[in-house]
Parts: sequence; C-alpha cells; structure tokens
Amino acid sequence: RTNLSFLDVDQPPRIIVVTSSVQAEGKSTVTANLAVTLAAAGENVVVVDGDLRRPTLVDVFNLVPGVGVTDVLTGTAELADVLQPWGALPNLSVLGSGRIPPNPSELLGSQAMKNMLNALAENAIVLIDAPPLLPVTDAAVLSRAADGAIVVIRTGRTTQEQLAQSLGNLDKVKGRILGAVLNYVPTKGTDAYSYYGTYTSAPTSAPGPVAEAEPDLTGPFWEGPGESVQVPESVSAGRRARG
Repeated sequence: RTNLSFLDVDQPPRIIVVTSSVQAEGKSTVTANLAVTLAAAGENVVVVDGDLRRPTLVDVFNLVPGVGVTDVLTGTAELADVLQPWGALPNLSVLGSGRIPPNPSELLGSQAMKNMLNALAENAIVLIDAPPLLPVTDAAVLSRAADGAIVVIRTGRTTQEQLAQSLGNLDKVKGRILGAVLNYVPTKGTDAYSYYGTYTSAPTSAPGPVAEAEPDLTGPFWEGPGESVQVPESVSAGRRARG
C-alpha cells in the first residue's frame, strides 16, 4: 500500500491489474488482501473480477454470484446495480465477473470496458483480478486500460523463465509494471532466507497464516509472510491462495 502511494505522487495509480505468470500463485488472494488493506486505511476501493474464464472473487468475498462485468459491458445491467458492498468495510465494493462469455479478450479490450473502469476510478481505487499472463492474453489486454500491473510470484513455483516471459508480454503492449508480490515466502526453516537469490526454491513446509501481518513494502519485491498480508477470516477462511 505504501509503495503504491509513492509510485507517482502527482498522479498515483487508480486502476491496477493484479496478475501472475500461471495459475495457483495466489493472485486472487493478494488482490483481496490489498483491497482490504487499502479500504482499512480509508481509501474507497472497488475490486473487479477481470477473470472472465475462471472467476473467483465473489466466492473469495462470500458474496452473491450472478450479474457483473459482462452484464454491464453488454448493456443488460447498470453498473450501480451490480456493485456489491462488502459489509465489513463499507468503502469496499466488489464487481463480479457475471456470465462467462465466449469472447473474454474481446470484451476486456473493448471501449466499454475502458469506460467502465474510468467511471469506477473517479471515486475509488480499482483493483482488477486478472487471469495469469502466460496461458491467455487477457491480463495484457487489461493492462492497456490500467495505470499499471502488479505481478504475483509464488516462491517455489514461479520460474525465472516464466516471470521473464510474463514481463515480456506486458512490455509488448506497453503495460506499466508497478511492482511484484513475492508470495508464499517461508518464515521458518532452512528456506526462510534463501529466496533472496532465487524464488524457485520450494519451502519444506507450508507456513501458517499470520492473521494481522502487513506486507513488507520496502524491498524490490513486496514480500509477505506466507500468503502476503492476510485477509480477515470472514473473507478468507477456507479460501486461501485462490488464483
């Protein structure tokens, strides 16, 4: 959160894509964590499920599935009618994916999508939970309508080759890389400090949840214990490491 506020003092990012290289790196959990942290600090936040292929955010936040992004873009629903406030923080709202369409990339790259994001950004920071960069082009397409992207890297899973290719995909569309979240960092055991040289060393055991921890935003990577900063249990119990 602190790093985001210092990225551009005169014009801080308002529309942010959160993505990863491949599936199961915890990007949806990180998106939810960041949203809760920003909202708890007093920011108005809207979380958008930009994964129109495998949506998870409504489930992560324990909200009602149904209409969402695709319905707004196709004109069958009004934006104000499909935003779902999250009860624990009244300044945090979630926009689900809506019906899964046959043409996700086309919808995400449409002018209607840009208009919707810009409308949301007038009054809130917009966090978009996007698909991973390597299997599909959706996240790269979304980055063109955003102020930048955060890339989630899972310790012990993401390879340097995958990360290089992912960053290259963003660079091809002139997407701005705001930073990276190094996820699943071991806090105990022999691997607890080894990740500084490589993020492909797998931890010997999964670290336990740290319910009130905040991420360390001081290094080249935004390092977090276990799964980065933890969403309150009412959001994340039984739903960790989505995306």
